[in-house]
Amino acid sequence: MQKLVKKDDEPITTFIDKVESLYLKKGISTILVLGGVGDYFDVSNIVIQMKNYNPIDVTIKAHEISNSTSDKRLYEGKDHQISLTQRAPVKGCIDPYNAYNKKSIYSTEINRIHFGKNIIDLADIEQPIELSQTKAISEAILYISKFPDGKTSLKEIIHSLMRLIEKNGLDILSGKATGNFAGFRGLELAFTLNRLREFKIN
Repeated sequence: MQKLVKKDDEPITTFIDKVESLYLKKGISTILVLGGVGDYFDVSNIVIQMKNYNPIDVTIKAHEISNSTSDKRLYEGKDHQISLTQRAPVKGCIDPYNAYNKKSIYSTEINRIHFGKNIIDLADIEQPIELSQTKAISEAILYISKFPDGKTSLKEIIHSLMRLIEKNGLDILSGKATGNFAGFRGLELAFTLNRLREFKIN
């Protein structure tokens, strides 16, 4: 997942060009969450209004508002190059052994994983709602601990694992039928790895 943030001193027009380039060159869409601001109406593909927690497509209305004004955006920075850097985990950076040199991986709470010498805090990851999901994620981290070679990207590693799970089921994580695991997304696995203190990338 890539996060594009507008810098405080960056011209809006340059920022919009980046957004457009991300979509045209990399196939990455950008979602802007705004409150009562129409600055982006004339360059938006879809405008969704949240009303009483319900999403309403107001694209046509937004473009009508935009077309009613003579002030149009000037595009700048057309030569701005968009490059995405892949994050490759360092070999041996996922260590499941505790201070006594014993493999230690367990979860007793939905938002906490004990992994080796570390406690991974998942409080800000909203999707897991069952302990069985957290247990599956912790076993997934152990499963891929042998994958990093310093060259293969985290995205490739996670996609490979998710394909294996889709083909063979969640029990592939432990090598035996346990019935203790529930499904999770690759995003949750990536979020969890990012919260592992010893996790290092190239």
